[in-house]
Amino acid sequence: MSNFRKKYDHIKGAISSAMSENAADLWGRLASGGNILEYGCGDGVAALAMAHHFPRCNVLGVDLHNAFDRLPERALSEGFESCRPTNLGFAQLSDVGRDHAIAPEFASISYQALPGDGSIDFCYSWCVFEHINLRLIEEVLNVIRKALSRDGLFYLKINPLYFSNRGAHLNFILDEPWVHLLHEHHELERIFYEAAEVKNFKEAKAVWYQYITLNRLTADVLSELIEKSGFSILHENRLYEGKPSAALLSAYNEEALRNKEVEYILRRTN
Repeated sequence: MSNFRKKYDHIKGAISSAMSENAADLWGRLASGGNILEYGCGDGVAALAMAHHFPRCNVLGVDLHNAFDRLPERALSEGFESCRPTNLGFAQLSDVGRDHAIAPEFASISYQALPGDGSIDFCYSWCVFEHINLRLIEEVLNVIRKALSRDGLFYLKINPLYFSNRGAHLNFILDEPWVHLLHEHHELERIFYEAAEVKNFKEAKAVWYQYITLNRLTADVLSELIEKSGFSILHENRLYEGKPSAALLSAYNEEALRNKEVEYILRRTN
């Protein structure tokens, strides 16, 4: 099975499972129609899965990048007859002059591009919030809250969290658990680029930049920001992994070191 199909099936299955178990009323209603927003849609694979799963819903994917432009040709090559359903759309977010949301060289989110009229029935964000500048997370949450209808819900997932054993997002080059916490920054940079050269990895610069812009968010801090931003937590699930060394435990919180994933279903409170 291709990576495209694996991602398509995995994200659709994980969100469907969580929503069916914890928010069955809304999940069932979406079969009859509604508006779905993916915040941080990347290549658009997950949005395609949602559009297929809910053919009567309008699905909008938004991101700073336009990788979703390549979705039709990729989907067609994977054997999808409906490679760009009529109920699926994408928008690139940009607004020169604002603080950056992911990296300094990219223009910031244009919040005006997101619906602000309470028209969204379901919003989801899959492994995106660890990349958002920490100063902007509360503002982003507020914008998503305003986009949701009064009974709309927001599914939010992060995996991996920064302090977990794979939290650097570098494990396909450096497979040492907690490698980013065990080495000084310049030493980590050196061994990363050396390993990338050995493996002939062409995207090393982009991946390293992704690492240095991670926001070091923990689930505890995110939960506080969520409630501060006008959401109540309908469902929360944390997954744990790894056995940190005594040296790591002496320097970092054990909860943060072992907590690799957090999953929420949120309801707006105002």
